[in-house]
Amino acid sequence: MHLEASLLRAIARLSRQGRRATLPELELRVLGEPDALRAALGRLNVASLLTVHGSEVRLTLSLIHISEPTRPY
Repeated sequence: MHLEASLLRAIARLSRQGRRATLPELELRVLGEPDALRAALGRLNVASLLTVHGSEVRLTLSLIHISEPTRPY
């Protein structure tokens, strides 16, 4: 699960910077083998936490619903 959490953080960080989260961009930011990164992205996609559009990865609104109640105030 550590790899999945690292991927979600990297995708959110790229989004805040106004950059597209692509596999090459994620490979630069997350330690792991490319095959392991693709497998983790697949698991996150199945869990409906992100969507894959071609080479671009985007977070879904369901992830926001998960993170909002746990956000510290």
